[in-house]
Amino acid sequence: MKNILIGTVMSVNPEDRTAKVVYCESGMVSAPLIIVNSRNANETEWIPELNQKVLCLLIENGEGDGFIIGGL
Repeated sequence: MKNILIGTVMSVNPEDRTAKVVYCESGMVSAPLIIVNSRNANETEWIPELNQKVLCLLIENGEGDGFIIGGL
C-alpha cells in the first residue's frame, strides 16, 4: 500500500499533537502529521521521540496530510 509509509521523526509539536517525519524510502520530509491519540500501558498519551521510527498513514488528497498511527 502506498498510503502506509515508515518514517523517522525529525520534529515534534506536543501542543498540536503533530510531528514531521523523513520517509525512509524517499528521504522526503512530511508536512506536520497528526499523532493518533493512543495510550501506553501506563495510560499516558503517546508522543513519538526524535529519531524514532513510526508508521504513517497518508491521505490521498495531494496535500501531504496524514497521521502517525504508531511507533516501531
